[in-house]
Amino acid sequence: MQKYHWLGGGFWIIPLITFIGGSICMYFAAKISKSGSTVQTQDGIKQSDQNVPITKIGQFWFAVVLYAATVVILLVMHGDR
Repeated sequence: MQKYHWLGGGFWIIPLITFIGGSICMYFAAKISKSGSTVQTQDGIKQSDQNVPITKIGQFWFAVVLYAATVVILLVMHGDR
């Protein structure tokens, strides 16, 4: 009986896509976090040079979800071998 590798058959692409997507989102979240912010005041919109906390950026949380999905996919794939 031949043993199949648990990432064989081309299914390795699924966790790779979610990992790459999470990495891209994390890159943009870090870039946005370090670029400062805009603040709405009574006088109008002012540019601030303070960094935005990365946890307040949507791309960060999307990256966290994609990384968690990658781990779950790998666990399910390993469990189904």
